[in-house]
Amino acid sequence: MKTFYLFLLSIALVTGLQSQSTFHKSFGIPGNGGSLYRSLRTSDGSFVSVGRMSNNTSFDGDFLVMKTEAAGNPSWIKKFATPDFEEFTDVAETADGGVVAVGSSSNMTTYLSSAVLKKLNAAGVTQWTKTYSISGHSVSAHNIRRDNSGNLFVLGTVNTDVSSDDYLILKLDGSGNVLTQTTFSTPDFDFPLAFVRKGNGDMFICGWDNTFVGENIHLLKVNADMTLAWNKKISGPVRFFAYDMKERADGHLALAGRYDDGGSSYDILICTIDDSNGEQVWAKSYSATEDFGTYAYGLTISQGDVIAVTGPAETSSQGTFLLATDATGNLNWSYRYGEPGATSEGYGVTTASDGGYLLCGLYSNSSDAIVQLLKTNSTGYLACNSSAYSLAVTPVTLPMQSLTVATGTTNLTAQDLTLTETAYSNLATICLGTGNTETAGSAFTVSPNPSDGRFTLKVPGTYAGAQVTLVNTSGTELLKESLPSGSAKSSISKTIDIEAPDGIYIVKIDDGKQQVTRKVCISR
Repeated sequence: MKTFYLFLLSIALVTGLQSQSTFHKSFGIPGNGGSLYRSLRTSDGSFVSVGRMSNNTSFDGDFLVMKTEAAGNPSWIKKFATPDFEEFTDVAETADGGVVAVGSSSNMTTYLSSAVLKKLNAAGVTQWTKTYSISGHSVSAHNIRRDNSGNLFVLGTVNTDVSSDDYLILKLDGSGNVLTQTTFSTPDFDFPLAFVRKGNGDMFICGWDNTFVGENIHLLKVNADMTLAWNKKISGPVRFFAYDMKERADGHLALAGRYDDGGSSYDILICTIDDSNGEQVWAKSYSATEDFGTYAYGLTISQGDVIAVTGPAETSSQGTFLLATDATGNLNWSYRYGEPGATSEGYGVTTASDGGYLLCGLYSNSSDAIVQLLKTNSTGYLACNSSAYSLAVTPVTLPMQSLTVATGTTNLTAQDLTLTETAYSNLATICLGTGNTETAGSAFTVSPNPSDGRFTLKVPGTYAGAQVTLVNTSGTELLKESLPSGSAKSSISKTIDIEAPDGIYIVKIDDGKQQVTRKVCISR
């Protein structure tokens, strides 16, 4: 009976792996730059990504929104423009399958900004656009969330005087009309970077606190009635940044950003914060062993509180990294993606319906590309231009204190806004593939299979010295070793002997240029 169960499990795993498509695509217009900051998986399994397109001559920026199917094919790509500098920084799905993109528009003459929201239906047709401003002051919008009643919650800033900006939470109805507008001010310069709203109405702000003598993370919990529950400033002899924040299954908050101790480089920071009091649960830095600086800009959480983050891999050839940890920050796997001769950075990451990851960001190559969409499978595999990204993990203690925070209101007015629309369709393919590399590298064998935990790998000699990892179906790494040296004209054998529970496991071989995998069934 157990053998039959494992056979069925194996069939299910094969089916799941084969359904995990991967792709790497770019969009570009000659004479332009740009970026995609955040992506959203919609209820139909598609992706909507938002950012900006900027002219390299006039330096003005325009709103950019694109929707792609699960396989990466473009549904629609649109630019929305005024004479000012604009960019969208976040997006939320609405109950009708449409989206609301949120961002800011800065006047090129007065340098004052206003918040902008645009509602699009599933086909990309504009339903309304509104701007939110106050005379003589700057207003920005950075993040957006929606409740089950269709109300929208926008996190941004309002410049109340010349010395500082205050956090701003706008509560809007589904048509963009203002219901409430609440500010939270501190003695420092405040800029929001991430926003979580729970089902019970509690809201959490993750901000950049700048004292002009150092940068710090500022966290606030806001109750459903807009009263302040607690706030924590993460500040010490090193500099801390947090660019993204998500809610875990246990209700705690996961943050991703940057840890800078003033040394030769700076590191990725990932931490978990207790939502009830703002205290650290755990925190770790992830340092690139090549001694180049890197940081995490986007974060997503998948089943089992697996945390995946992306950002720029600032190596000698600028690329995009993606790493995944378990619920306590132990590294499961990490990869760097980069086409030779191209520059890329990962900004946003979301979990795909097949368990893989969709990354967005900037991209620059000889073909006028400006932004990228990159889809991996659930273990970070991409069909081309990927390599292992070695990181050293170190526990970190976050020094915390509280700030004085004052709650107030402001008097923003909402107005309809007309934007010039341009449609595109030229999404270029860098590579396509499937997350299942079982058919790749046909000379790679595992025997016996099933085994009792002791089995032998046989691979072509071209993989001499390559890294071997064994992971379970949740992506947890159980073993990491290197293949022995050998001749490219002959094969290499390596025996693995591991104590592990009965089940299906994945053996992966990575030589820094390509990856091949095999499934192994352990049954005693």
